[in-house]
Amino acid sequence: MTNNVTHHRTNVSEILTPQSELFTVVNKEAQQNILKRMDIDYHPTREDSLYLDVYMLKSTPQTDYSSIKFVPVITGPHNAAERKRIPLLSPCHDVSWMYGKTTKGENIYFKAEYTDWSKWEPDKNSEYYKHRVQETGQAATDALYRRKQNRTGPFRWQITYYPKGSFMYKLIEYARQHSDDGSFFVITSGPFHYCKICYFKNGKVYRSFQYSDQEGIEPEELYL
Repeated sequence: MTNNVTHHRTNVSEILTPQSELFTVVNKEAQQNILKRMDIDYHPTREDSLYLDVYMLKSTPQTDYSSIKFVPVITGPHNAAERKRIPLLSPCHDVSWMYGKTTKGENIYFKAEYTDWSKWEPDKNSEYYKHRVQETGQAATDALYRRKQNRTGPFRWQITYYPKGSFMYKLIEYARQHSDDGSFFVITSGPFHYCKICYFKNGKVYRSFQYSDQEGIEPEELYL
């Protein structure tokens, strides 16, 4: 005899409305640090380039900083096990999304992720670590990693840039074009911050979704 077990999934529209208190953005200090980090990415010194992880292509267009707006980010469970032990939805404080304009007036989008590097330890068995030791010596390698652990302020944020033509740019543009008020928000989950680009349409929550490069973007109701 086979037991059929149904795992109930919740439609996000049942628990989230445009007036929800969950729609908050990172605090002012975090916003200032993110903007400082963005400026460092665009104008890195030689020292910055040596030990910072920069996720910005050289072709990324210059941003008009005054145009940047912060977007609400909400976190949810990644799997069935997490659904049993954490709230279905809660404000997210270690990921921030923003949008703005380039100096040429085009839309551009950003994701900023926070890491407390003081809790980080290098993998000393990795090939990368061994290569650095071989190339620069043990003392120089250890000094580099200590600097990483001592990062503070803007250096704890890492920004990914999504200019026109990028995949996330297309998903966000779709969301803004189809939402009730031209806005979007993000629901993230899991240790690697898997992000769903979401919006309200006729009061219901949808996400922009694309099954493959050969298919167009479609709306999908969101379940947790």
